[in-house]
Amino acid sequence: MAPWTELFRHLDEAHVALVGEFKADSAVIEGLREVRACLSEEAARLGAHLWEKEPEPGEWSLRQMLEHLLAHDRKWEEGRTKGVSHYVDHGRVHMEQAAKIRRTMKGNA
Repeated sequence: MAPWTELFRHLDEAHVALVGEFKADSAVIEGLREVRACLSEEAARLGAHLWEKEPEPGEWSLRQMLEHLLAHDRKWEEGRTKGVSHYVDHGRVHMEQAAKIRRTMKGNA
């Protein structure tokens, strides 16, 4: 089993709860799926051996970044103040961050 399997399972659960709580429309649902799929692909492309390594000193590893995203997506305060689409926007920022982590780590490998 990949080291990120549990984190993604919990992220899926958090997204199901968000969708239910905020009665998200199909665009939000699809956006959350896109975020999850991209991050899962980036994790697989990075590989288990680089999963916990920081790309640069003081920067988040992919594991740390996903833990942050999970903690964020389990909280609903921003959904109430910014709307549920905020979670898609926030996830997309981390999609870009995950790709940067992978490129940096693969370049340093």
